[in-house]
Amino acid sequence: MSWSQVLWDSEYAFKAAARDAVTAGLMDAVDRRRSRGESPDEPDYIAGLVRVGAPILAKKWGRLFRRKRILFRLTSVFCHQSPQVRFSGMTKDSVELGDLLIAHVHRCSDGVVHRNALLLQSKMIQTLPAKVKKSDLDQLTLYRRWPDFEYVSAPLAGRTRSVAPKMPHEGGQYLVIPKTFPSLANKRFLTHTYILHGCLCMADRRLTVHGTFPDQLFHMLTLLSGRSFEAADQNGSGWSAIIWDLIDVGIQKAFNRRRAGYTNEPRWGGDRLADLDGFCQCHGDPDIPFSEFEQFLGPDLPLSLFSVDADVPETGVQGPSLDNPLYGVSMFLIETFAKKSDKKE
Repeated sequence: MSWSQVLWDSEYAFKAAARDAVTAGLMDAVDRRRSRGESPDEPDYIAGLVRVGAPILAKKWGRLFRRKRILFRLTSVFCHQSPQVRFSGMTKDSVELGDLLIAHVHRCSDGVVHRNALLLQSKMIQTLPAKVKKSDLDQLTLYRRWPDFEYVSAPLAGRTRSVAPKMPHEGGQYLVIPKTFPSLANKRFLTHTYILHGCLCMADRRLTVHGTFPDQLFHMLTLLSGRSFEAADQNGSGWSAIIWDLIDVGIQKAFNRRRAGYTNEPRWGGDRLADLDGFCQCHGDPDIPFSEFEQFLGPDLPLSLFSVDADVPETGVQGPSLDNPLYGVSMFLIETFAKKSDKKE
């Protein structure tokens, strides 16, 4: 069975699983903040997706993939501070590159590799459709025109990137979450589906929904959403280089947290998202043959980050200090590997 057949034959199940995971992650942010009489912000929702949503998605998608003889692994990392970039003509000193990266690598049994990525900028709004505020126009320019830019935050500061073509593409989109979440009585949204699941919008002054976030996660696997990227040794200075930049920094943050002895939940009481910085979880098959993410990190880095319930190895590698945080994008790294012929259509 081809890779596309594997996915489309179980489309409803994959999308339903993604809806359950995303809803649980968003609701976790709401519940945590409401318990203190507060309203969640964009980082709260991203943290909820990484901390709560990712394990649910991994469990349900993993079950579906196993039935199709597909190895599957999902690694999620939360990064508290997003990397800043600057480009010519900005009104501000710098702007965020993004909040959440979804990167997927699928290897067919014949060795063919498909890579796809979706970089999301989260946005809380009151109504849909929505108009991007004047104060956010620099961010909009970045996602609409992709001007040549330079990183201004560590550890990528000074690197320049040039994405082509200079126009909107499905690799960079807005993840829209309602400020009134989860008020089901709010009829100003198009449907209750968007309230519960979030939605994606292409970069435009007027943000118009083209699909729910869970559905777009599925479409990423089929290459109908997102944008493809090249292998790490062929990334140049464009879109592919950006994806590997963000993967590198995200994993370094996770490594940094492990070295400091802060592995998972105990360090975070829910009051400070900064305490969750570098939080990393890995679910699914621990041994993915020819893992590009592992190969990219190299043999000297702690590959236990990609192992389920693995111990942190003794290593001489010196990661950055927690007192000097790296700026990174939160991530879902998805790997799939076909055990039998599945040439993509």
